[in-house]
Amino acid sequence: MCEITAQDKKHLDVDPEPGARYVRFNLTSLEAISYLKPSQNNKPLNLYFISDDEKSLPKLESKKVGDVQDVNVMLEKPALSNNGLLGLGLFGTNKYQEKCNMYLSRDHNFELDLKYGTGNAFLDLSGIPVRKMSITSGSADVFVNCNENTPNPTFLDTLNIKSDLGKIYIKNLNELKARVIKANISFGSVELELNNKLFSNTHIQASLGAGSLNVICTNPEIPVKVVIQDSPLCKIKLNDKFIKVSQNTFVNQAFLDRVSPNQFYIRFDLAVAMGNISFQ
Repeated sequence: MCEITAQDKKHLDVDPEPGARYVRFNLTSLEAISYLKPSQNNKPLNLYFISDDEKSLPKLESKKVGDVQDVNVMLEKPALSNNGLLGLGLFGTNKYQEKCNMYLSRDHNFELDLKYGTGNAFLDLSGIPVRKMSITSGSADVFVNCNENTPNPTFLDTLNIKSDLGKIYIKNLNELKARVIKANISFGSVELELNNKLFSNTHIQASLGAGSLNVICTNPEIPVKVVIQDSPLCKIKLNDKFIKVSQNTFVNQAFLDRVSPNQFYIRFDLAVAMGNISFQ
């Protein structure tokens, strides 16, 4: 069991486990405003929690499982802990008095499993080595950014996104260096903003119920291929830079102009029932 040091009831540190290859960080935030940022020390996690309710304290556990350090954080109100993420999305309050600042060390590799009920979440992953990540939103608004000058030091094997009723916005998506992105959008929305550089091929698979997917790609030099399985009840909007090359398949000019089949590009495989898809 790793030592967890507490300066007070609302400030917790997790010490690194010797011999751990990476840290598996699991966060469940039922109702709060939370921030996730890079730290300036080698502790896998520093946590600062602010609340007027003494019963609303974070639960934190850290242990070593094989060669992996498991760190689990639960931010909850006792009366809401059994409602689940979707239940909070439907019935949660809009007054969020709990705030939590979490800092992850750039000295450790991470697998992130982040679940949000209601509230707002702000993730700055600049320079944090993330090898896998999962983001689930009940009705929370989740904002993710990775600065262009400090990309992910490693490759992100798989990014899983699930939005029930909330909004998930990812800025500078390329800087995360994700190889595969899987999005499940029920009634919520997901917005992906691409920047100017590709580090690898990226395959984005999205399934939409009645939700929406908006892709912002203002750089015409990024090769993009889009394959859509649509329905009569959905709405598809592609900008005029896309060319239809076959049934339900569209590419931009940069994709057609690739000098080599090995040149990096982004492929979208999208299936939509009643939702909306747009490319800007």
